[in-house]
Amino acid sequence: MINDHENLANLAKTIKINDKKGNKFRVFFYSECESTMDLAWVLLEKNILKEWDSIIADKQTRGKGQHNREWISAKGNLYGSIILPNIEELSARWQSFIPLTCGYVITQTLKLFGIDSKLKWPNDIIIGNRKIGGILIEKKNKTIVGVGLNFTTYPSDEKLRDEFSLKATSIVKEGFNLYIEEFWIKFILLLKNFFYNIIYTNNEEEENEFIKLINSKFLFINQKVKVFINKDDVKKGFFKGISNDGGIIISGDSEEIIYSGRLVPDINNLTFK
Repeated sequence: MINDHENLANLAKTIKINDKKGNKFRVFFYSECESTMDLAWVLLEKNILKEWDSIIADKQTRGKGQHNREWISAKGNLYGSIILPNIEELSARWQSFIPLTCGYVITQTLKLFGIDSKLKWPNDIIIGNRKIGGILIEKKNKTIVGVGLNFTTYPSDEKLRDEFSLKATSIVKEGFNLYIEEFWIKFILLLKNFFYNIIYTNNEEEENEFIKLINSKFLFINQKVKVFINKDDVKKGFFKGISNDGGIIISGDSEEIIYSGRLVPDINNLTFK
């Protein structure tokens, strides 16, 4: 296990990839680490990782999910972290869309392999009605995106947090066989393309079009939901999609825009589509 911060880059298998414009980025492959996100920060601070460089590991011993929850990280799945370019240059709208952008690009990467997937706000990747993975964004002086996808194994139903949690699945369980390295490289290439051809244009029409695209990928869109802001604050209404500034629109007795929380279906009105 990697726990020594000296010569970390030398412990990885590294490949260099050229995008369509001839720009290079590197992928560092580790058999095991505590957390790809934590390791990415260390290598970034040592000036080893640059923009668009990334780390993937076959196993994590201290994987992180949303709100510092444990991310079960058994061997055989994808655990990756990628360094984004400077997002401070983006419009405020695009900055707020970064987590959803990464989720959307994951769905488009899966589509390349014939896999139809959805997004569950704020950060889950769904196949059918089961969770296949999630996204974690951390921002300091740079922005790092963490991705976890179940390729071969997945948590059992007994390990779900509560009755609102979607059951898990894996790519293999759903009848597909993908190579992790191939998927990860295609994901980075698509994400780079999305950044430079759409996001960096700072074009309002592109922003509006993205809202339509992301709304088409949401699970429970136009259905009755609950949003847990905290244990004492629960909003109820119909999930109408994302707002112009990256929140979600919940339409009940009145219309509200919510920026953080946990969205779950109203069980009595649950359908998957």
